[in-house]
Amino acid sequence: MRFIYIHAIAILLLPMVIMAAVHRYPDRSNIRTQLLGNIPCDFYAAHCSTRRLCHTGREHRLCKGCFVGSVYIDVYHFCNGKGTFYDPDFKECVSEAYAIRTCPPVSSPVRDPGQPRYIQCSDAVTRPKEDWILDLYCTEYNLCTAGNLYQTTKQLCTNYYQCWKAEDGSWYTQLRNCIDTDKMYNYETDRCELKPRTGELCR
Repeated sequence: MRFIYIHAIAILLLPMVIMAAVHRYPDRSNIRTQLLGNIPCDFYAAHCSTRRLCHTGREHRLCKGCFVGSVYIDVYHFCNGKGTFYDPDFKECVSEAYAIRTCPPVSSPVRDPGQPRYIQCSDAVTRPKEDWILDLYCTEYNLCTAGNLYQTTKQLCTNYYQCWKAEDGSWYTQLRNCIDTDKMYNYETDRCELKPRTGELCR
């Protein structure tokens, strides 16, 4: 009986503890880590829906809230306020604006005459970063300081594909490279950059 009494008090005090945590931490990522890292929060189908998000291109299970025992917790307590969902599979908060956005139509893949593979062109992506393109034309360079301390890794490419849209709405591609021989294309910055010198590379 004493154990049941203590358990009941703990359940009643739980919302107060959570609200105190919310007000104590201005950085809501800390709140999310505290709540979902230490307290089991159960997400049920009634409060979740599956949607494909345009900016990731993958399916997400987006939830409005979860249960800690019998207590319902809205996700705005551990995300960035109202207007957000939580994806428990990828453990990330998602803005409602992304969740309701209509994705642009996807064009049919384009096959380059010189390659037996396809390239996905669209109005949003005119220089596609396909895995097979990276394997063929790109190299990762580990950059270090003069004292050989690692700084970063940069992926640079000798060639890239440029997509062009014809008047009838169809797409065609062109294999291109940087004009300057000492430069390589960087997908991350979408520009040609100087190839790292030997002294910049990790030894």
